[in-house]
Amino acid sequence: MGMIMMMALVSELIPGTVSPSKTFGVHHSQVNTADVNDLVNLKTGKPVVRLKGFSGFEGENHGGVVAAYNKSETLAVFMHEGKWEPRALSLVHLGAGKQMSMLKQVQSDSKGYYLSRPKSKKLSGMVFQVTGAKFVGDAISFSIIGEVPKDDESAATYHSVTYNLKSKVAPNSNAFVLGKPVFKSLTEKDGFSWPVDGR
Repeated sequence: MGMIMMMALVSELIPGTVSPSKTFGVHHSQVNTADVNDLVNLKTGKPVVRLKGFSGFEGENHGGVVAAYNKSETLAVFMHEGKWEPRALSLVHLGAGKQMSMLKQVQSDSKGYYLSRPKSKKLSGMVFQVTGAKFVGDAISFSIIGEVPKDDESAATYHSVTYNLKSKVAPNSNAFVLGKPVFKSLTEKDGFSWPVDGR
């Protein structure tokens, strides 16, 4: 009990990660001097899962953590922000407490899409920032900006990438089953942002 109370004193809820029903949210804590982010059931106080590769806190320089939840709050996606690209991006099954990193997948798929377009200038150093996420039915969609850091001469590219999701975590696995990525070219005004309070 004392340890739980001590943890509560050094734990801080990150406001942008709270689910629409106020049931779930991410806490930033220090454990053995290491920064960690735990997804917590706010109504019971019980942790759901420790987010792998996350250490963001509210107001962190070029950082922080943002979230989007599906309508039933059975799935959520969390991102640890970075200046040019995300530091971490994870899909979480809230009931099973399982997660899958999507960062390399989204970056690789976005790069492939960019290079496959006839008008792409094949710029070296292109990075892909995830500017938003939303659940649409049984799919998760990300809004992406591709740009070359500190190169004002190169034009940014905008697109979305959508993955169909299986409704259950694969048996005996921490991984979700993702469908083939579907891309859509966007303009700057078409891009979507991370929801406020997970909505």
